[in-house]
Amino acid sequence: MMPCTTDGIQSFKDLVVGIHRVMVEGMEKALETVIDQLDDELPHPGPGWESVGKKERRLNTRFGMELCIRRRGFRRRDPSAGGDQEQKELYFPLDEALGLPREERFCPLVQQLGVMLATELSFRGAAGLLRSVFSVPVSHQQVHRWAQEAGEEREQEVAGKVAAAFAEGQEVAAGEKVAPTVVVEADGVWVRLQREQQRSLEWKLGIVHAGWEAESPAGKRMRLIDKACWGGTLTTEAFWERGVVTLAEQYAFPSIQRVVRSGDGAAWIKAGQEHLRPAEFYLDPYHRNQALLRGLGHDRALLKEAEAALEGGEWERLGALLLHDAVWVLPATPWTREQFQWLAVESGELEGEAYLWESHLLLNGQTDVLMHQFQARVDAAYQEIPNELEQGEADLVALSRKYQQVRAQDYFHSEVGIQVRERLMSARGGFVS
Repeated sequence: MMPCTTDGIQSFKDLVVGIHRVMVEGMEKALETVIDQLDDELPHPGPGWESVGKKERRLNTRFGMELCIRRRGFRRRDPSAGGDQEQKELYFPLDEALGLPREERFCPLVQQLGVMLATELSFRGAAGLLRSVFSVPVSHQQVHRWAQEAGEEREQEVAGKVAAAFAEGQEVAAGEKVAPTVVVEADGVWVRLQREQQRSLEWKLGIVHAGWEAESPAGKRMRLIDKACWGGTLTTEAFWERGVVTLAEQYAFPSIQRVVRSGDGAAWIKAGQEHLRPAEFYLDPYHRNQALLRGLGHDRALLKEAEAALEGGEWERLGALLLHDAVWVLPATPWTREQFQWLAVESGELEGEAYLWESHLLLNGQTDVLMHQFQARVDAAYQEIPNELEQGEADLVALSRKYQQVRAQDYFHSEVGIQVRERLMSARGGFVS
């Protein structure tokens, strides 16, 4: 039992702080004892090294612990420098065994925590939280340095994987997440530069995910599923090579049946088609609407006509059923909710009106009728594929693409679709791209 005094305790907070201080002091002593024992157990570095005795270093750890470590040091002369320039190389076996850089004053756990906080807060905010909550005396410049070092380490790791995949032809370690549909979004951000000949620089940013899901039962806010990001001041080729590696490490490729790309239509974004084949491309709603405004001006009649044409095409792409006039219906899934929300927002941006409901049918049999309508339409579309396969010289790539488009509207897992997939796989030698 550790000694603890009740002197000066006037509140529960004082009690917790007092016990925490006693625990930290006990942990410091235990760590210093274990580290001293480990240092004694490490072997002598070998011939040519002479002892310089024990040297002290201090190391700040989590929870305000500052360890005073005394470890054995050795030196070896380097006569190759010659004369007065002869160098003395210092070596500390304990530092190497624990992976501690010589001049670092903070343990790896503190650095890891600082980098993690810096992804959510400013460097100053992260340092302040480390000081106030974890009692670690660190500056925001120190957190900035850790973040830079972590970024450089991650950059080397990713660059090595890309080089192995595209320069050496090695296979990328496949991910384990299953996703029939993968969405790849890309955009660029221009940043002004200071004290540089080049006035600005574009950061290319990419994100891959498996769609959207509701954050709460109400479904008012959505979040991305299984997302992964990449980016940098990269060439077009380097950007998409990293994108392919990111996607491959995240998802199990055999499970992917549809890839959707989205962006503002920039040439470097469209170039992703060369790396992600086959993939559908959609102009993001903001830039699409801006293009309409530039082309049609503010003629409300023309904008409404364009809106109706676009919406009709979007509903058909999603496989929605037109029940009455402008009332479209789809099965309620996170993906379809997100698509409807986008279309409703786009209607408003084009000075139109759209209302979004999620409802339930109350009369028996009505749900089955709607399901049958959805199923009949996709079954008919599926059946066109084997009909074309029976014709000579069928374009298997085009038919595979058509299959993916129909499958995106197959909300109830048609048996006809399964049969068509098997026929396509057989025709293409075992896979449907």
